[in-house]
Amino acid sequence: MRIAAFVVSLHHLPLIDESPPMHPAAQSQLDRVIDEYQRWMAVPEDQRSPAPGWWWGPAMALHGMAGSIPAGWSQRLGLAEGASAADAAQLLLDTLSGQTQLPWPEQFPRRYGPMPSGDAGAPQT
Repeated sequence: MRIAAFVVSLHHLPLIDESPPMHPAAQSQLDRVIDEYQRWMAVPEDQRSPAPGWWWGPAMALHGMAGSIPAGWSQRLGLAEGASAADAAQLLLDTLSGQTQLPWPEQFPRRYGPMPSGDAGAPQT
């Protein structure tokens, strides 16, 4: 009797290649990270800060998803349409690999540069 109940309960489990719908909070967090990635990539490489460590968690969440990511995300990440969640995760994780330091939030997406000299930044009266 116990075996029959176990088999019936397995019938309701999703197949390995199916993934449950993404929680709205997780979707919002990943959307924010993709926006940050776009801003970061827009900065010239020699002025770009190191990739932020806070991308690690969302990248791991993507890594655990089955299937492809939305077409809009693929486009914004520079991936081919129909890219898998694992492809997107690898892209984000690759930005972190080999880094020996992480930026402070105020140093993202651009490194600090020299301040303008003189009164260039002073308010006009």
